[in-house]
Amino acid sequence: GSVWRVHHQSWNTDLAMKRPQPRFFVEGNRRRKESFIQECEAWINLNLHPNIVSCYYVREIGGVPTIFSEWMDNGSLKDRIRDGSLYEGIKTEQEERLLDLAIQFARGLRYSHDNGLIHRDVKPDNLLLTKEWDAKVSDFGLAKARDKAISEDGTVHKGGYTPEYCSGEQAAGLLADARTDVYSWALTVLEMYTKGRVWESGPEVSENREQYINAVKLPLPEGLRGLLYRCLETDADKRPGDFAEIEETLYKIYKDETGNDYPREASKAAADTADSLNNRALSMLDLGKSEEAEMLWERSIRYSPQSRLANYNYLIWQWRTGKIDDTECGRRFSLVAENQNDPLLMNIKRAAFQEARAVKAANAVLNRPVLCR
Repeated sequence: GSVWRVHHQSWNTDLAMKRPQPRFFVEGNRRRKESFIQECEAWINLNLHPNIVSCYYVREIGGVPTIFSEWMDNGSLKDRIRDGSLYEGIKTEQEERLLDLAIQFARGLRYSHDNGLIHRDVKPDNLLLTKEWDAKVSDFGLAKARDKAISEDGTVHKGGYTPEYCSGEQAAGLLADARTDVYSWALTVLEMYTKGRVWESGPEVSENREQYINAVKLPLPEGLRGLLYRCLETDADKRPGDFAEIEETLYKIYKDETGNDYPREASKAAADTADSLNNRALSMLDLGKSEEAEMLWERSIRYSPQSRLANYNYLIWQWRTGKIDDTECGRRFSLVAENQNDPLLMNIKRAAFQEARAVKAANAVLNRPVLCR
């Protein structure tokens, strides 16, 4: 399919719009669309995590279910390997950056596995980056969704994976589990050190591990060499069983190589926190599900009564929809802002009121509330 950078006017933020090929969704085939959306919702339900690209919702556009997710401003790991920017700086900076990305990648996959979601298509294209080299895993559930898609000739697309990064059991059509993602993660990490893919298919690497690991163009830490060797076992039972084990090994490697403890704090998910619930409420509102949005805002405020975004959005929404008047909205909002000693929030409120009153004065219909993420 195609990926577009779009600007969400209500949220005032850029999003990635992922649009699959229309041929996968024959017009009128509601069952297939619903199946695709269901798989994508597994990604949406991962909620907020520092190493997961946030997926907000799926909306049908022109008959095609289209995914809206977080925009990452430094492209993918594949892009940065290809243009060489991954390797900028002195030797120690390179070493730290590559190990840092390997750890962040493992953290994201560990979180998804802990929540029952196997990626199935781990590769450099699906690790997205910010300009500060924060790394987030993307496209959860899409491999399984492709698995279920049917092309115009009526044949089923089996696998849904990328052959260059799949394991032997995946290529054989066996059930993918955490160890499958471990194999593909190892190939992705190895590619950072070989400065580009040097193999034709994923399964062939396990048969010639020594050869491909020795093809690195950058110094490969001995501990990481051993870890990759284990992760690339043909027999899945001989690989590390999960990313918790891999993470702990990587921390030791980082310490041995740099002389420092790994600096990033342990990843913490924001499942059902105030901010996560607020984001989900905005997504529901964008899909026209205002009742669901209000329920999520109420949950967010119960969870954290001082959550400024949830309070702000819910009050503005109630005011815009006529459920409370100017006086009541201002009263409630002032209480929230005063309790937080947040003059910025008061300025946001005043600007929103001024904009809305100008619209009302012109007798225009206000369709979009001014909401914040």
